[in-house]
Amino acid sequence: MDLGLVVVFLIGAVMLLGIASSLVFIPKSLYTLVLAVAIALFFALRWMSKNRPPGFLIGFLSFHLVQPRRISLGVPSTLSPPPISHVINQK
Repeated sequence: MDLGLVVVFLIGAVMLLGIASSLVFIPKSLYTLVLAVAIALFFALRWMSKNRPPGFLIGFLSFHLVQPRRISLGVPSTLSPPPISHVINQK
């Protein structure tokens, strides 16, 4: 999965540079820099997989970007029944 993120980064960066090059001048050395960063990320992920549990990057991104800050259990508060005191006061 971590390698998949590196591939997505590489494809996304090259596509973004391709679109930007149609609007403004982009030096070809920037493409080489993106390739070098992708290779460095690949080797960094291999090193991290030896020192950290597998799926480290996916877990890190999930924790910081996807996961909600508060975990609620049970029925959401908007769907829960009214409190007992409110029901008693209506009768």
